[in-house]
Amino acid sequence: MRLLQQLRQKQLIAAAAATAAAAAATAAAAAAAAETMTSDCPVLFTDVICSRRQQQQQQQQQQEQQQQQQPLEQQQLLQQTQHEEQQQQEQQQLEQQQQSHKREEQQQQQQQEEQQQQQQQEEQQLTASG
Repeated sequence: MRLLQQLRQKQLIAAAAATAAAAAATAAAAAAAAETMTSDCPVLFTDVICSRRQQQQQQQQQQEQQQQQQPLEQQQLLQQTQHEEQQQQEQQQLEQQQQSHKREEQQQQQQQEEQQQQQQQEEQQLTASG
């Protein structure tokens, strides 16, 4: 259940990254359009282009970092899930061993009681016959 929630979160992060990539592409197109207009007003548009390029580079770097980080997070999530499953299996094995041990003790106790009853019957028969 928790695994599904975490996978959904990863999908949302991936969708956000795709949205950021689309925004970066739009910014790149706007910067390209602005570059063609720089001849009219070079100083103003050059500043805008520089700041947009910096934004693009930052967005691209963030996107690359997210893409690198996602497989690591998924791997950690998988390892954590496997570890939890292993712990559950170990717990089940321990419970089974305890139940088996209890059954053995009950069987031994039952055998002892039967032996005691048998001895009492034999003693009663001896006293009755003697």
